[in-house]
Amino acid sequence: GMPLVAASLPEPLQLTLAPDASNDTTCVFWNETLQRWSAEGVTRVQGRGRELVCETTHLSIFAGIEGFLTEMALSFQCNNALLLFSREAAASLVTSGDWAMQVPSIIFFAILALLLA
Repeated sequence: GMPLVAASLPEPLQLTLAPDASNDTTCVFWNETLQRWSAEGVTRVQGRGRELVCETTHLSIFAGIEGFLTEMALSFQCNNALLLFSREAAASLVTSGDWAMQVPSIIFFAILALLLA
């Protein structure tokens, strides 16, 4: 269902999700409606040492996503660049040259497909 809004609380809730997290870990929650991770209404705040402490204005399923994949996941949520390609332009990306069959390209498209699913 929808996240339960904690609007009646005097302060947002703070949740400690991990005792040892890297600096580029982002707090997110699972948006049931959109069926994807979202950072809306969730903020990482300073904890003790390397703790992952998230501050939230709603209750839901929370997690921390680390590094590069975080930026990709969150940027693709509001990016409509794929809608700008015509069918012919998209087809030419695959058929022009052998770059699409190289390992980095395959990994990129696999990650892209997972994020857009």
